[in-house]
Amino acid sequence: MENKTEHIRKKKANMPIDDIINEMADKDESTDANSALVPGQMTTENIRFLTLNFFLRPPLIWSNEGDYKDARVDYFITHYLSKYDVICFQEVFCIMNSRKQYLIRAAKAAGFHYYAENESPTQILGVESLCGGLLILSRYPIADTEFLPFKVPGVLADSSCVKGCLYAKIDIGTPINDGKPSQQYLHLFTSHMQASYFYCSLELYVESYVCRFKQIREARDFIKSKIGNAENFSRARDLTIFAGDFNQNGAPKNNNQIMYLCQIEQEKRYEPVLELFRDEYASLLKGLSF
Repeated sequence: MENKTEHIRKKKANMPIDDIINEMADKDESTDANSALVPGQMTTENIRFLTLNFFLRPPLIWSNEGDYKDARVDYFITHYLSKYDVICFQEVFCIMNSRKQYLIRAAKAAGFHYYAENESPTQILGVESLCGGLLILSRYPIADTEFLPFKVPGVLADSSCVKGCLYAKIDIGTPINDGKPSQQYLHLFTSHMQASYFYCSLELYVESYVCRFKQIREARDFIKSKIGNAENFSRARDLTIFAGDFNQNGAPKNNNQIMYLCQIEQEKRYEPVLELFRDEYASLLKGLSF
């Protein structure tokens, strides 16, 4: 008699997306074996790193017949997990579902014995908020971790999430299964910044940009507090990565962005923040500058 989990997995085989997944799997099988980890052979020259917005939105929020969340998680575990040594996820939400724990267990079985996550959901006006959805998986030992919740409140849908920056100090100088302390670390930071929405008023649209820039500044100060400490960071040996979904557009503006920008340029009160809209990528770099 099959258990509930087996029944769910078999049921997913009937979904339309499986035809696509099976076709992709055939193409990936030839590379999976070659990319598998050989314990003890990892060095700072060949760390395989991934950052991914996994788009595992909470229950009751979906499109495309439920976002195929379970199918995508299983597919990633089967075909991509073995290809990396350190992974940063965004939008791995844990409320009202067990996908996050399922992913962590599968990762541990695949050699990711260490992970870091943001704080658990809290109460906002009596309603349980969403966790920030941040998760770091690592084959290397994590020596220290900390989550900084942003002080600036989110705008619109983002206000229901505990947005912030997750830090992990990863011991990359220790070969897998060695267990000895080292003097070389990867200082890894990840975040998922405020998004902007085109269905809202001009005021809220502007507020989302200002909120995001303030979050970037908070993250910058958090990073500086960690790597600016000589006892915690060695410029000669350590590495620093800030990864995530910054919701900053580096591509040419779409029609909606152009429309909002035209309206903003006509409002004198928005002159101090115009650069946030004219060049989003440049404002991101400016916000991160020490």
